[in-house]
Amino acid sequence: MRYTEIELTESEKRECGKPGSYSYAYYERCQKARKYIDTYLKCDNRGGRRLGRCCYSGRLVATRVDGGVIQPEDIEALTAIERGQIQRHRLLNEKEVEVYWEVDSSD
Repeated sequence: MRYTEIELTESEKRECGKPGSYSYAYYERCQKARKYIDTYLKCDNRGGRRLGRCCYSGRLVATRVDGGVIQPEDIEALTAIERGQIQRHRLLNEKEVEVYWEVDSSD
C-alpha cells in the first residue's frame, strides 16, 4: 500500500485547511505519510546537531514494524514529509533506511 492510498478522517481533513489550496495538498500529503509511517515503520531518531548560527541537521533510521525488507513505498512515505532544505535517504542494509536532513532557519 502506498501512503497516498490512506484515508484521512474528517477531523484530519479539517486540520489540513481549505481544500484546493496548495497548503491543503501539502498538509494532506504529510498527514497521510505520518499515518503510513506510524502504521508500518518504526523510526529511531539518531539525534541532531547545530551546524552554525541557525543551521541544524539530524538523522533518523527507519525499519519496518513487521521486520521485513524496506520497500519503495516506505521510502516514498519518509521523503513525503519535508524536514528541511536538504533531505536525502540511503539504505543502510535491506532492513534499514536512514533519512538525513538539514535546515537553515535564517529567513
